[in-house]
Amino acid sequence: MTIHEIGNLLELLTSIWPPHNGTPSIENMIKGYKSENQNSFHKVLLYYNNRELVGHTEIFNREIIINSERTQILALAGVCVKPNFRGKNIGLELVKKSFEFVD
Repeated sequence: MTIHEIGNLLELLTSIWPPHNGTPSIENMIKGYKSENQNSFHKVLLYYNNRELVGHTEIFNREIIINSERTQILALAGVCVKPNFRGKNIGLELVKKSFEFVD
C-alpha cells in the first residue's frame, strides 16, 4: 500500500472508531501500520466508490493456543463501511472476498 492509501485507510478507520486520549496521530499510525503488518500472510481489502474509500477489512495469520498446542488461523478484522454507504452489501462483499483466501 502507498502512504496515500494508508492515510485514506486510517482516516476511514478513525471516522468509524474515533481516537481516544493518547491515540497516536495519523502520521504515527501510518509509521506503525507499515512496520506492524508484516505477518506471513496479511491482506487488506478496500472498497472504493469512484475514488472514495468507503469500506475496509483485513485478514491475517494469527497464532492461537488450544489445549497447549499452537495453531495458525486466519483472522478477520476491521470490517467497516462508511455510514452513508451502509445497507448496500459492501460489508458482505468484503467478508465474502476475504473467505476466498481460506483453504
